[in-house]
Amino acid sequence: MKSKIPLSPYKPRKFISLSIPILIISIFTTTSSCALFQKKNLRLTTAVEENLVPEESPWKLIAAPLYIPVGIVAGLLDVFVVHPIAVVPDAATDTIDVLWTPKGLGYYTQMGAIPFSLLATPPFFALAWSYHWLFEDRSRSQEPEMKLSYSVWKLEIQKSIDEKNKKEFRKLFPQFYNHETSNETIHLLIQARETFSSQDIAHEILDAILIYPIENETARNYILKDYERTDDIYRHTRFIQRCNLLDCRKAVLSKLQNTKDPDKLSELVRLYISIATDEEKEKFLNQLRSLK
Repeated sequence: MKSKIPLSPYKPRKFISLSIPILIISIFTTTSSCALFQKKNLRLTTAVEENLVPEESPWKLIAAPLYIPVGIVAGLLDVFVVHPIAVVPDAATDTIDVLWTPKGLGYYTQMGAIPFSLLATPPFFALAWSYHWLFEDRSRSQEPEMKLSYSVWKLEIQKSIDEKNKKEFRKLFPQFYNHETSNETIHLLIQARETFSSQDIAHEILDAILIYPIENETARNYILKDYERTDDIYRHTRFIQRCNLLDCRKAVLSKLQNTKDPDKLSELVRLYISIATDEEKEKFLNQLRSLK
Protein backbone atom coordinates (compact mmCIF):
# COMPACT_ATOMS: atom_id res chain seq x y z
CA MET A 1 0.00 0.00 0.00
CA LYS A 2 1.44 3.35 -1.08
CA SER A 3 1.98 5.81 1.68
CA LYS A 4 0.46 9.23 1.20
CA ILE A 5 2.81 12.17 1.21
CA PRO A 6 1.50 14.62 3.78
CA LEU A 7 0.77 18.10 2.47
CA SER A 8 2.92 20.85 3.86
CA PRO A 9 0.98 22.85 6.44
CA TYR A 10 2.77 25.99 5.29
CA LYS A 11 1.46 26.05 1.72
CA PRO A 12 -2.06 27.31 2.53
CA ARG A 13 -0.56 29.94 4.80
CA LYS A 14 1.87 31.00 2.07
CA PHE A 15 -0.97 31.18 -0.46
CA ILE A 16 -3.09 33.30 1.90
CA SER A 17 -0.17 35.60 2.71
CA LEU A 18 0.39 36.20 -1.02
CA SER A 19 -3.31 36.56 -1.84
CA ILE A 20 -4.11 39.25 0.72
CA PRO A 21 -1.78 41.97 -0.68
CA ILE A 22 -2.79 41.10 -4.25
CA LEU A 23 -6.47 41.41 -3.30
CA ILE A 24 -5.87 44.75 -1.55
CA ILE A 25 -3.96 46.15 -4.55
CA SER A 26 -6.70 44.95 -6.92
CA ILE A 27 -9.39 46.66 -4.85
CA PHE A 28 -7.49 49.95 -4.79
CA THR A 29 -6.59 49.94 -8.49
CA THR A 30 -10.11 49.04 -9.66
CA THR A 31 -12.01 51.42 -7.40
CA SER A 32 -13.20 54.51 -9.27
CA SER A 33 -12.47 56.72 -6.22
CA CYS A 34 -8.88 55.48 -5.82
CA ALA A 35 -6.53 58.46 -5.49
CA LEU A 36 -3.25 56.65 -6.10
CA PHE A 37 -3.48 56.87 -9.88
CA GLN A 38 -5.30 60.18 -10.27
CA LYS A 39 -3.25 62.34 -12.67
CA LYS A 40 -3.27 65.32 -10.31
CA ASN A 41 -1.61 63.14 -7.65
CA LEU A 42 1.13 61.91 -10.02
CA ARG A 43 3.21 65.07 -10.08
CA LEU A 44 6.57 63.53 -11.02
CA THR A 45 5.01 61.18 -13.57
CA THR A 46 3.21 64.10 -15.23
CA ALA A 47 6.48 66.06 -15.33
CA VAL A 48 8.21 63.11 -17.06
CA GLU A 49 5.36 62.85 -19.59
CA GLU A 50 5.42 66.56 -20.39
CA ASN A 51 9.19 66.99 -20.57
CA LEU A 52 10.68 63.66 -21.67
CA VAL A 53 8.06 62.00 -23.91
CA PRO A 54 8.30 63.34 -27.50
CA GLU A 55 5.16 64.32 -29.38
CA GLU A 56 5.99 62.57 -32.68
CA SER A 57 5.53 58.78 -32.84
CA PRO A 58 8.97 57.86 -34.31
CA TRP A 59 10.77 59.77 -31.57
CA LYS A 60 8.54 58.19 -28.92
CA LEU A 61 9.87 54.75 -29.88
CA ILE A 62 13.48 55.94 -29.98
CA ALA A 63 13.26 57.67 -26.59
CA ALA A 64 11.31 54.85 -24.91
CA PRO A 65 14.40 53.26 -23.21
CA LEU A 66 14.96 56.61 -21.51
CA TYR A 67 11.53 57.77 -20.41
CA ILE A 68 9.98 54.39 -19.48
CA PRO A 69 12.46 53.57 -16.64
CA VAL A 70 12.40 57.19 -15.46
CA GLY A 71 8.58 57.14 -15.57
CA ILE A 72 8.42 53.93 -13.49
CA VAL A 73 10.70 55.42 -10.82
CA ALA A 74 8.68 58.66 -10.87
CA GLY A 75 5.43 56.70 -10.49
CA LEU A 76 6.75 54.77 -7.47
CA LEU A 77 7.96 57.99 -5.84
CA ASP A 78 4.57 59.63 -6.53
CA VAL A 79 2.57 56.77 -5.01
CA PHE A 80 4.76 55.99 -1.99
CA VAL A 81 6.54 59.28 -1.17
CA VAL A 82 5.21 62.47 -2.77
CA HIS A 83 1.45 61.85 -2.50
CA PRO A 84 1.56 60.40 1.06
CA ILE A 85 3.46 63.49 2.25
CA ALA A 86 1.11 65.84 0.35
CA VAL A 87 -1.98 64.52 2.17
CA VAL A 88 -0.53 64.95 5.69
CA PRO A 89 -2.07 68.47 6.04
CA ASP A 90 -5.50 67.09 5.04
CA ALA A 91 -5.27 64.34 7.65
CA ALA A 92 -4.14 66.85 10.31
CA THR A 93 -7.05 69.17 9.44
CA ASP A 94 -9.55 66.31 9.80
CA THR A 95 -8.05 65.27 13.15
CA ILE A 96 -8.20 68.81 14.54
CA ASP A 97 -11.75 69.34 13.25
CA VAL A 98 -13.11 66.13 14.78
CA LEU A 99 -11.13 65.77 18.03
CA TRP A 100 -9.89 69.23 18.98
CA THR A 101 -12.42 71.77 17.70
CA PRO A 102 -14.99 72.90 20.32
CA LYS A 103 -18.54 72.04 19.34
CA GLY A 104 -20.60 74.07 21.78
CA LEU A 105 -19.62 71.90 24.79
CA GLY A 106 -19.13 73.36 28.24
CA TYR A 107 -15.72 74.21 29.66
CA TYR A 108 -15.55 71.24 32.05
CA THR A 109 -16.79 68.82 29.40
CA GLN A 110 -14.07 70.00 27.03
CA MET A 111 -11.41 69.64 29.74
CA GLY A 112 -12.64 66.15 30.56
CA ALA A 113 -12.50 65.15 26.89
CA ILE A 114 -8.81 66.08 26.49
CA PRO A 115 -7.42 62.69 27.68
CA PHE A 116 -9.72 60.86 25.26
CA SER A 117 -8.72 63.21 22.43
CA LEU A 118 -5.06 62.56 23.20
CA LEU A 119 -5.61 58.80 23.07
CA ALA A 120 -7.69 58.96 19.90
CA THR A 121 -5.43 61.36 17.97
CA PRO A 122 -2.77 58.86 16.69
CA PRO A 123 -5.21 56.18 15.40
CA PHE A 124 -7.63 58.80 14.02
CA PHE A 125 -4.80 60.63 12.23
CA ALA A 126 -3.56 57.31 10.79
CA LEU A 127 -7.04 56.47 9.48
CA ALA A 128 -7.56 59.97 8.04
CA TRP A 129 -4.11 59.90 6.40
CA SER A 130 -4.80 56.45 4.89
CA TYR A 131 -8.12 57.65 3.54
CA HIS A 132 -6.63 60.71 1.84
CA TRP A 133 -3.71 58.68 0.51
CA LEU A 134 -5.78 55.85 -0.95
CA PHE A 135 -9.09 57.42 -1.85
CA GLU A 136 -10.18 60.49 -3.78
CA ASP A 137 -11.76 63.11 -1.52
CA ARG A 138 -14.17 64.58 -4.05
CA SER A 139 -15.44 67.27 -1.68
CA ARG A 140 -11.97 68.82 -1.68
CA SER A 141 -10.48 67.75 -4.99
CA GLN A 142 -13.16 69.09 -7.28
CA GLU A 143 -12.37 72.77 -7.36
CA PRO A 144 -14.68 74.87 -9.50
CA GLU A 145 -13.15 75.48 -12.91
CA MET A 146 -12.35 79.14 -13.52
CA LYS A 147 -14.34 80.16 -16.60
CA LEU A 148 -12.90 83.01 -18.60
CA SER A 149 -14.99 85.53 -20.44
CA TYR A 150 -14.99 85.08 -24.20
CA SER A 151 -12.81 88.14 -24.83
CA VAL A 152 -10.18 87.06 -22.26
CA TRP A 153 -10.26 83.42 -23.43
CA LYS A 154 -9.82 84.52 -27.04
CA LEU A 155 -6.73 86.61 -26.20
CA GLU A 156 -5.19 83.88 -24.04
CA ILE A 157 -5.73 81.07 -26.53
CA GLN A 158 -4.42 83.24 -29.40
CA LYS A 159 -1.29 83.87 -27.35
CA SER A 160 -0.80 80.14 -26.72
CA ILE A 161 -1.13 79.45 -30.47
CA ASP A 162 1.30 82.22 -31.44
CA GLU A 163 3.85 80.93 -28.91
CA LYS A 164 3.18 77.27 -29.90
CA ASN A 165 2.61 76.57 -26.22
CA LYS A 166 0.74 73.26 -26.35
CA LYS A 167 0.53 72.93 -22.56
CA GLU A 168 -1.22 76.29 -22.17
CA PHE A 169 -3.42 75.68 -25.22
CA ARG A 170 -4.54 72.30 -23.83
CA LYS A 171 -5.50 73.99 -20.56
CA LEU A 172 -7.58 76.66 -22.34
CA PHE A 173 -9.02 74.54 -25.13
CA PRO A 174 -11.87 72.79 -23.18
CA GLN A 175 -13.46 76.21 -22.54
CA PHE A 176 -14.17 76.40 -26.27
CA TYR A 177 -17.37 74.47 -25.52
CA ASN A 178 -18.49 77.22 -23.11
CA HIS A 179 -18.41 79.90 -25.79
CA GLU A 180 -20.45 80.46 -28.91
CA THR A 181 -19.15 78.95 -32.13
CA SER A 182 -18.53 82.27 -33.85
CA ASN A 183 -16.49 83.01 -36.97
CA GLU A 184 -13.68 84.38 -34.78
CA THR A 185 -13.53 81.08 -32.91
CA ILE A 186 -13.42 78.93 -36.05
CA HIS A 187 -10.46 80.96 -37.34
CA LEU A 188 -8.68 80.38 -34.02
CA LEU A 189 -9.37 76.64 -34.16
CA ILE A 190 -8.13 76.35 -37.76
CA GLN A 191 -4.97 78.26 -36.87
CA ALA A 192 -4.46 76.00 -33.85
CA ARG A 193 -4.99 72.83 -35.92
CA GLU A 194 -2.37 73.91 -38.43
CA THR A 195 0.04 74.95 -35.66
CA PHE A 196 -0.29 71.67 -33.74
CA SER A 197 -0.92 69.47 -36.80
CA SER A 198 1.80 66.94 -35.96
CA GLN A 199 0.78 66.59 -32.30
CA ASP A 200 -1.83 64.45 -30.56
CA ILE A 201 -4.15 67.36 -29.78
CA ALA A 202 -4.77 67.95 -33.51
CA HIS A 203 -7.57 65.34 -33.53
CA GLU A 204 -9.33 67.04 -30.60
CA ILE A 205 -9.20 70.39 -32.39
CA LEU A 206 -10.64 68.82 -35.56
CA ASP A 207 -13.49 67.30 -33.54
CA ALA A 208 -14.32 70.79 -32.29
CA ILE A 209 -14.34 72.15 -35.85
CA LEU A 210 -16.58 69.29 -37.00
CA ILE A 211 -19.41 70.38 -34.68
CA TYR A 212 -19.87 73.61 -36.63
CA PRO A 213 -23.02 73.79 -38.76
CA ILE A 214 -22.78 72.94 -42.45
CA GLU A 215 -23.82 76.51 -43.30
CA ASN A 216 -20.60 77.93 -41.81
CA GLU A 217 -18.57 78.34 -44.99
CA THR A 218 -15.21 78.79 -43.26
CA ALA A 219 -15.60 75.58 -41.25
CA ARG A 220 -17.01 73.64 -44.21
CA ASN A 221 -14.23 74.65 -46.59
CA TYR A 222 -11.55 73.72 -44.08
CA ILE A 223 -13.16 70.35 -43.26
CA LEU A 224 -13.46 69.42 -46.94
CA LYS A 225 -9.88 70.52 -47.64
CA ASP A 226 -8.66 68.46 -44.69
CA TYR A 227 -10.80 65.52 -45.82
CA GLU A 228 -9.19 65.47 -49.26
CA ARG A 229 -5.61 65.60 -47.95
CA THR A 230 -5.85 63.02 -45.16
CA ASP A 231 -5.71 59.23 -45.32
CA ASP A 232 -8.36 58.98 -42.60
CA ILE A 233 -11.74 58.65 -44.34
CA TYR A 234 -13.79 58.03 -41.21
CA ARG A 235 -13.34 61.06 -38.90
CA HIS A 236 -15.08 63.46 -41.33
CA THR A 237 -17.83 61.06 -42.39
CA ARG A 238 -20.56 62.24 -40.02
CA PHE A 239 -20.09 65.85 -41.12
CA ILE A 240 -20.26 64.91 -44.82
CA GLN A 241 -23.35 62.76 -44.28
CA ARG A 242 -25.11 65.87 -42.98
CA CYS A 243 -23.99 67.92 -45.97
CA ASN A 244 -26.31 68.09 -48.97
CA LEU A 245 -24.16 70.60 -50.88
CA LEU A 246 -22.35 70.00 -54.16
CA ASP A 247 -18.97 70.81 -52.58
CA CYS A 248 -19.31 67.84 -50.21
CA ARG A 249 -20.21 65.43 -52.99
CA LYS A 250 -17.28 66.68 -55.08
CA ALA A 251 -14.94 66.08 -52.14
CA VAL A 252 -16.07 62.46 -51.84
CA LEU A 253 -15.67 61.91 -55.59
CA SER A 254 -12.17 63.39 -55.46
CA LYS A 255 -11.36 61.05 -52.59
CA LEU A 256 -12.68 58.11 -54.61
CA GLN A 257 -10.41 58.93 -57.55
CA ASN A 258 -7.31 59.07 -55.34
CA THR A 259 -7.94 56.02 -53.16
CA LYS A 260 -6.62 52.57 -54.04
CA ASP A 261 -7.42 50.71 -50.83
CA PRO A 262 -10.39 48.35 -51.60
CA ASP A 263 -11.89 48.67 -48.10
CA LYS A 264 -11.76 52.46 -48.21
CA LEU A 265 -13.16 52.46 -51.75
CA SER A 266 -16.23 50.48 -50.70
CA GLU A 267 -16.81 52.86 -47.76
CA LEU A 268 -16.47 55.89 -50.03
CA VAL A 269 -18.88 54.42 -52.59
CA ARG A 270 -21.49 53.88 -49.86
CA LEU A 271 -20.92 57.41 -48.54
CA TYR A 272 -21.29 59.03 -51.97
CA ILE A 273 -24.47 57.09 -52.79
CA SER A 274 -25.97 58.14 -49.45
CA ILE A 275 -25.52 61.88 -50.16
CA ALA A 276 -25.83 62.06 -53.98
CA THR A 277 -28.95 63.26 -55.76
CA ASP A 278 -30.91 60.69 -57.77
CA GLU A 279 -29.44 61.99 -61.01
CA GLU A 280 -25.86 61.91 -59.66
CA LYS A 281 -26.43 58.49 -58.20
CA GLU A 282 -27.65 57.07 -61.51
CA LYS A 283 -24.73 58.61 -63.39
CA PHE A 284 -22.25 57.23 -60.85
CA LEU A 285 -23.71 53.71 -60.95
CA ASN A 286 -23.59 53.72 -64.76
CA GLN A 287 -19.91 54.65 -64.60
CA LEU A 288 -19.30 51.77 -62.21
CA ARG A 289 -21.09 49.34 -64.52
CA SER A 290 -19.02 50.53 -67.48
CA LEU A 291 -15.85 49.81 -65.54
CA LYS A 292 -16.93 46.19 -65.05
